[in-house]
Amino acid sequence: MSEDLRVIKTKEYIKNAFLELLKEKNYAKVSVKDIASLASINRNTFYLHYSSKDDLVSSLVNEVILKQSKYFFSVLSRISNNLEELPLSSYITCAKLIIEALNKEIEFYKIINNDPDLEFYMSHLAKTLKLGLRQVAHVKNIDDEIRFEYLFNGFFGVIQHYFNNPNIPIEPLSEELGTLLYRTSTTKRIHLDT
Repeated sequence: MSEDLRVIKTKEYIKNAFLELLKEKNYAKVSVKDIASLASINRNTFYLHYSSKDDLVSSLVNEVILKQSKYFFSVLSRISNNLEELPLSSYITCAKLIIEALNKEIEFYKIINNDPDLEFYMSHLAKTLKLGLRQVAHVKNIDDEIRFEYLFNGFFGVIQHYFNNPNIPIEPLSEELGTLLYRTSTTKRIHLDT
């Protein structure tokens, strides 16, 4: 059974008010009273939908990450077979699709990336992305594991940098990330003679 349209609208007003407030001040300084006031509702209405502002932020984060992770998994599943045989252009396209999807929620990500009280949620995003990438990375041994961790942490670090600098053009960012992923993913092991 779907939610009543009024409930959906009220929740949307609450979420939008909350995000607007987080652009102005840190999570710790935002109160339920502030949220209710900006959403033009009373506090009792807020509590009909959320038990606390922690419940609200958790709901919001889970909603965004669930929506985005479904998309990420569909993109990543397209390239999961024969990673080492894919052309560079496939890696660049994949990087671009992920960045474009993240870009749709850039204001949200900028907020959780820069508020120390919301760090947990940024790590939740990282774990979700890592899970998706691990499914297509075919990690089989310790060398693969080290390469995967290196790639993922570098990739996610660049994404976090992008959240703070969204004026970086998507094309060169996608090209560089895709190229780095391609080079690292397709590099055969180098054995050093000792």
